[in-house]
Amino acid sequence: MKPISKKELADSFGVSRATFMKWFYKAFTKDELTELNYVRRQKLFTKKQIEVIYLKLGKP
Repeated sequence: MKPISKKELADSFGVSRATFMKWFYKAFTKDELTELNYVRRQKLFTKKQIEVIYLKLGKP
């Protein structure tokens, strides 16, 4: 699995990037985001981050 942009991931879920990011921030605590090395300004989600997102939000 390659890194995926926020827009590409949102498109796979069939929603806008803004809606996807609302879901994303509701699904994760700040501690979980820190553990995943997520930085708010990052453009791409890493393989590890994508795997955890699929666990939390389900696979599109």
